[in-house]
Amino acid sequence: MRIGRMNKKIDIREQVTAQSTATGDPIVSWSTYLKQRWARVRPMNMRERFNAQQTQAMADTEFTIRYTTGIHPTMIVIYNGATYNIESIMPDEDECELQLLCSIQVT
Repeated sequence: MRIGRMNKKIDIREQVTAQSTATGDPIVSWSTYLKQRWARVRPMNMRERFNAQQTQAMADTEFTIRYTTGIHPTMIVIYNGATYNIESIMPDEDECELQLLCSIQVT
């Protein structure tokens, strides 16, 4: 693992649902799961995007972080003020790193 390449900070958030006390309706919000985690941020080239699309939804950015448990595709990555959907999670064979293949959310 090359720690020097992990030189950007990202947040990983998970969706949280609460119930409104006034109406009883569900309230959906995002809670920070991992804050200011060091990551390597790498835009994927067209060939990598095409290959990724063969197995899952289109991904355009790869975030690499130190291995951690509990991250799942319903979470989002916040980087540089942008929101990314996690499309795929791939640990390396030594469980030292996690690669998060993500697509940017268009609002």
